[in-house]
Amino acid sequence: MRILHLAEYASGGIATYLRNTIQYQLDNENIDEIVLLTSKNKSEEFNFKSNKFKGAVYSYIRGLSGVLKILKLRKVVDDYNPDVVHIHSTFAGLIRISYLLKNPKYKVVYCAHGWSFIQQNKPQFKKYIYSLVERLLTIKTDLIVNISKNEQNIAEYYKIPKEKMKIIYNSIPDDREKLSVNTLGRLTQEKK
Repeated sequence: MRILHLAEYASGGIATYLRNTIQYQLDNENIDEIVLLTSKNKSEEFNFKSNKFKGAVYSYIRGLSGVLKILKLRKVVDDYNPDVVHIHSTFAGLIRISYLLKNPKYKVVYCAHGWSFIQQNKPQFKKYIYSLVERLLTIKTDLIVNISKNEQNIAEYYKIPKEKMKIIYNSIPDDREKLSVNTLGRLTQEKK
């Protein structure tokens, strides 16, 4: 099995999520290859000591030209011939627009890592538009991963199909000897 992870800005919490998930997948004997496709801009480096891992980057800056670049990534993703594509974040998730025009030959997993319509500083009409776009894009999404119960509840409130969603809490490996910090991450409402 080949899994391709697609991320926009892979830094901070998303980078930690990717490192933990990819390491778990590398240890799984049923997975033959893992590809991580991230933007050159604002992404952390990912180094795994495994021949099963491939990292690739693309040029990207957030904005209209960035959205067009994400849509063009469809060919790059398809060329890897993955069995599963796991998309991370709202902007990377826009690649699913291309799936409305031509069905993918692989399963599509999507994790918003904080829905765009959760953001407190956005006006309600924008949240409604974001939720409409997300609902439309679920048509070509096999599984939606929410990282908290709160994220799941808000997605249900905005009518994201419940039957396509699953909660998989963010986690860190149980490697207590390596951890020497008291607080991990931002404490925000959407993470409850």
